[in-house]
Amino acid sequence: MGRGTSKPPIIGRDDQQQELEAMLLSSAGRLAVIYVVGDSGVGKTILVNSVCSKPSVREHFKERIGVKVGKDAGISNILSLMSKELKKENNESDNENPRSKIQRRLGEECYLIIIDGRQMSIADWNAVIHALPKNERGSRVVLITKIKPQFLDHPMNDVHEIKLTCLNQTDCRKLFHMRLHGKEEDEQNQTYLPIYYQRVYDITGGSPLAVILLAGLMHNKEYPHEWDRVLKYLESAKEKRLNRILSLSFDDLHHELKLCFLYFTAFPVSYKVYQNVLVNLWVSEGFVVPRHGKTVQQLGQLYLRQLTTRGLVTEASADGDYDIRHFFLHDSVYLFARSEAHEANFMELHDGDYFPSPDRARRLTLHNSMDRYAALDNKMPKLRSIFAIFEEIPASTAEESVSSPSCFPTCCSCEQHRSPKISRFDLTKLLKRSKFLRVIMIEGLNIGTELPEAIGGMVHLRYLSTRCRSLRRIHPSIGNLKNLQTIDVRQSLVHELPCSFWKITSLRHVFGSELIVPRWTRELKQLNTLKSVRALQDWDGSMLRRMVNLKLLDVTIQEKLKEEKARKLSDNLNNLNNLTTLILKGVDLPISSIFTAPSLQFLKTIELTGTILLTTPSPEIDKMTTSPSDFQLPNLSKLSLSKTCLQQGFIGKLGKLPLLSNLTLKDVSCD
Repeated sequence: MGRGTSKPPIIGRDDQQQELEAMLLSSAGRLAVIYVVGDSGVGKTILVNSVCSKPSVREHFKERIGVKVGKDAGISNILSLMSKELKKENNESDNENPRSKIQRRLGEECYLIIIDGRQMSIADWNAVIHALPKNERGSRVVLITKIKPQFLDHPMNDVHEIKLTCLNQTDCRKLFHMRLHGKEEDEQNQTYLPIYYQRVYDITGGSPLAVILLAGLMHNKEYPHEWDRVLKYLESAKEKRLNRILSLSFDDLHHELKLCFLYFTAFPVSYKVYQNVLVNLWVSEGFVVPRHGKTVQQLGQLYLRQLTTRGLVTEASADGDYDIRHFFLHDSVYLFARSEAHEANFMELHDGDYFPSPDRARRLTLHNSMDRYAALDNKMPKLRSIFAIFEEIPASTAEESVSSPSCFPTCCSCEQHRSPKISRFDLTKLLKRSKFLRVIMIEGLNIGTELPEAIGGMVHLRYLSTRCRSLRRIHPSIGNLKNLQTIDVRQSLVHELPCSFWKITSLRHVFGSELIVPRWTRELKQLNTLKSVRALQDWDGSMLRRMVNLKLLDVTIQEKLKEEKARKLSDNLNNLNNLTTLILKGVDLPISSIFTAPSLQFLKTIELTGTILLTTPSPEIDKMTTSPSDFQLPNLSKLSLSKTCLQQGFIGKLGKLPLLSNLTLKDVSCD
């Protein structure tokens, strides 16, 4: 069999794509609301993402926000999600009220907001519309939902509707064929397929989700015996055939792939699950181990591709300057995965309706925003992983009334939509009661100002993520975690890690928000990621010599370096032979030689913010100003330059690099 595609192609939706694009780009100035409606699995999200990712649409709107809203999210969480999607501006406070931030940032702009809100209540939807600025800039709001909500037409808004149904038999055949073989295959050469097309259509009913899943399943089945057996089994079911397809698809996975798939149930439906985070978690759990000459990162990415090829996992459209990939499960697939995870005692969910047994839980995820800490009051001796992922609630929002009485006086329950009370979570209690934790992932909770001393006793811990604004310090006992692989303190107020931390030789990934670079570290041969750190005065990058396998480096150089230190930093950067991504910000960046360094063969992405010094006498710089053939970045595909003050001739030579496909110039990047 041929290879399937990882992303669902858009089949049979030409008219709807044109209609949606026309609505978005219409010259009408008033705020317009566009409902994209249809049954589960007909491809609403794929259609919207496909149209909204077009360059014509992206360039039309100054601000773009896309959020997925879960059940009973409440207006505070929805606005917080929307606010977080706005790129942070200089000197912008993290504690600004989300509603105020949205009004301030969008008030005079042409904006596009996409809400995947098939589970949103009428009250929440009304509150969102009420919170948006009503300008005359041609702004648009797209709501993805099963049924158009009733009694929501605001007199100040234009309202449109696009309805999707299942595919007809011809389009069903095209989609099945493309998912099975890929575009490069000639359909005329597949003589065995036509006899199955009618059966595929009868089984799936033309539902794109069912077609994609069935193609992903049949892709790995032997023709014709296994095909006939699978189709006959599915035809025997009179209803709930999608669940049968899902069950067969899941059973067809090897053991490690099943675990990786079920791991998606750790995250709320609204959470963006990024590739690097997911793979790092799989590695920490031991689901991915080196084999067949591949590293754990390569194997983890391979597993993710296999899940997307089978249609079990969907890759979201990338947005922004970097091709950041994040993934999600379709709602129907997510519900199936939750059921399987619970039955296998793989992942326990506390969402208000169900309280897991403390003695049974091995992995616990908290989705109950109204009672965030209840499940953690018990001793859980078998607990291996804890996930508590919530939207951070700024203090300015905690006591705010979340709805406007004049907007919808009769359809909002105060109990359902009130903001959760901000209280402190006793992390020490959890650590002392669950000594075998391997993964801690906490976001949006008040855990106090310091990660407690008890963290040093969690000797099995491999993954630690505490993205909480209350956190300011990490206790030095963290140096006892000899198995720690990943730490993530982004979105916290932690700006420096203790010296003992930099002695952990098992470290692979360090994520922070401009963490102060240490003066000294132990040999960190396994470290792949250092993002992001802040270099103090006279930093020469000597610590980088002890990080020989570094692949991603993100550094801000706060002060101008002395000439000797600058030259040493340039040399130390050039010796990072495995580097694939380099992000540097500063006043004067003495790193012009990276463009000619023969050692940086694997660099794919470079982002430079600040003046690049080209005046230091050296053979490398002389070469750069004479011949583009001397550039030594054969794999560079993305380059972003901001405030670099480079000569136009130099920029032109960069454009001749063999694989450079994305060159971004902004804020006076060249003379």
